[in-house]
Amino acid sequence: MKRIEKNCIHKDNKISPINDMKNYYFCQDCGSLLYKIEEKNNINTIKPIYFQQPIEISPYDIYKEISFSNFKPLSEESKYYKNREKAIQLLKKYNDIYKFSEYTYFLALTYMDNIFIHNQEKKISKKQFELYIINSVLLAGKFYEKSIHQPDPCRFTSIEINYEIDEYDIIENEIECLKILNYKLDYFSSFEILMMFLNNGIIFEDEINNKTNEYIIIIYNYVLNIFKDIIQSVIGLKYNYLQIVISIIHLTRKQFGFQNNYFNVLKKFYNIHLSDYKECLNNIKRFVSNFHDLK
Repeated sequence: MKRIEKNCIHKDNKISPINDMKNYYFCQDCGSLLYKIEEKNNINTIKPIYFQQPIEISPYDIYKEISFSNFKPLSEESKYYKNREKAIQLLKKYNDIYKFSEYTYFLALTYMDNIFIHNQEKKISKKQFELYIINSVLLAGKFYEKSIHQPDPCRFTSIEINYEIDEYDIIENEIECLKILNYKLDYFSSFEILMMFLNNGIIFEDEINNKTNEYIIIIYNYVLNIFKDIIQSVIGLKYNYLQIVISIIHLTRKQFGFQNNYFNVLKKFYNIHLSDYKECLNNIKRFVSNFHDLK
């Protein structure tokens, strides 16, 4: 993440309009958000080269297709609410065994949360607890990883685990997990939603003044680090992913002194209002003590 793209690097203007959004476009080659008025130069978002990602449709259109889980909220009295930290540690352990990507890990986290929320009123044995976590990783790996890295359930029988678990246990539990997930694996994970916004850009070039490339990279890394802490905390169970991601970006912009109200852009694009996010914003602000107070 050493390079910064101050302008869209694709000079042929291979851009597409965003539905119903006058003067807003996106670059199909790098995902940059563009604002164009008549014959004037584009006003582009600025981001590290790491976030230059080709996209076929705009985040605005992606947003309309996002599938969120529809499970009921998790009770603070449930065992999973109290044991989620332990579950996340195991999830990381299994994800690391296969050297899966961050995308796979956060999709597995989405599966795991949904599975345990669904079963929050049931008594879960220690063996079931670990099987749900194993299969969250296996299912995410099957969905996300290339075929050469496809997970082999037998490998889980040879690593250090706490209970007698064989291949049959894993396959039988996988069927149960698929039923809980309604045989639907293409959920948008929290990480995918975050990357959707970061690929699109969260800072416009007319905002940066004399800021250095390193400063812009610090901002993007700050968002990523805060996100990982927040989504794996209990806040990750209280609000939907979109609320969490947008709140983190909004608060980060305030922290680094960008004056333009990010919610004004979001209101145009996604019909998002600050009033719907205040509780999430304030909880994240308390969690991250160095955020400025909201004004």
